[in-house]
Amino acid sequence: MVKLTETMIFQRTRKNDLKYVIELNCWGSDLTDVSILRQMPHLQVLSLSVNRISSLADFECCSSLRDLYLRKNCIDSLSELSHLQDLPCLRVLWLEENPCARLPNYRQRVLRYLPQLDKLDNIPVTNEEVQLACYSDQGQPAVDYSPSPIPAAVRYCPSANSPSPSCSQANNRYNNNSYQLPTTTTPPPCDDCNYEQLSPSKSNVLRAILCLIKELDRDSLEIIEDAVHNRLDAQSCS
Repeated sequence: MVKLTETMIFQRTRKNDLKYVIELNCWGSDLTDVSILRQMPHLQVLSLSVNRISSLADFECCSSLRDLYLRKNCIDSLSELSHLQDLPCLRVLWLEENPCARLPNYRQRVLRYLPQLDKLDNIPVTNEEVQLACYSDQGQPAVDYSPSPIPAAVRYCPSANSPSPSCSQANNRYNNNSYQLPTTTTPPPCDDCNYEQLSPSKSNVLRAILCLIKELDRDSLEIIEDAVHNRLDAQSCS
């Protein structure tokens, strides 16, 4: 086991106090233990590629972390990303060539945990990717019709009682006017639909639903069909 120590950090940064370390590069050092990171809340740029790190638990206290490079390590599970969800400044993450990067829907699943990322594995993250990640059929979408200065949106929430922090971060993009539902970039399956007859909020919801329908399999579509028929029957009786 190779442990990251104060001596190693001071040699690489020419600092004499961990609290003054802003950038750290320990590429290719065969590291397995980086628990000292818990003492470095001001760290902003961290390169630990080509090591043997298997857990991200020690990164939780790096509250200022902006760029994190972890290419070619030993991270097996994407659930380790939960340790990064409370890092508000994190914008760049490189996980390529870890075992977890070979998992199905890897990129989409990473963005579900960390929708605030601007770049993943050196590839820019688009708003459409974040939307599909948060609204994928692996979760239960819920439509919010409440009055709001932002458009009503289909929000992914793993449970009815406690929406995930990652989705809350994704919804913040609406407030920043930098995250919009796709319009011309992702055409809806129905080209003959007349959205002009709908209110703006309902139009946005409908566009999102139509864009997501193509992601569903036959069983999922049959569930939606039953739900639509039940809704139509209820309205006709009211």
